[in-house]
Amino acid sequence: MLEMPDVFKAQVRAILRASSRRNVSILLPMIADIGELRKAKKLISQSMLELRRAGLGFDENVRVGIMVEIPSAALMAGPLAETG
Repeated sequence: MLEMPDVFKAQVRAILRASSRRNVSILLPMIADIGELRKAKKLISQSMLELRRAGLGFDENVRVGIMVEIPSAALMAGPLAETG
C-alpha cells in the first residue's frame, strides 16, 4: 500500500470524494508500526490538501482507523491507538 504512494493517494482521493455524499471512514490494512501509520496519515493529509486546492468537496472529519491484522500491530495496539 505505502510502497506506491501515488496509487494510495489516488485511492484515498476517491474515498474522500465519496465522503461528501455518504458517511465514510478509511480503514487502513496491514499497518505494522507507528511509522507506517504516520506515513499513511501524511499521505491522507496531502490528498485532502489536493482536493481543497481543486475546490472539490469531502468530509473534513472523515475517520481513519487501522485493521489489526499482524502480530506487530497487536503488540503495538496501545501506541497505535494513541497516534490517532
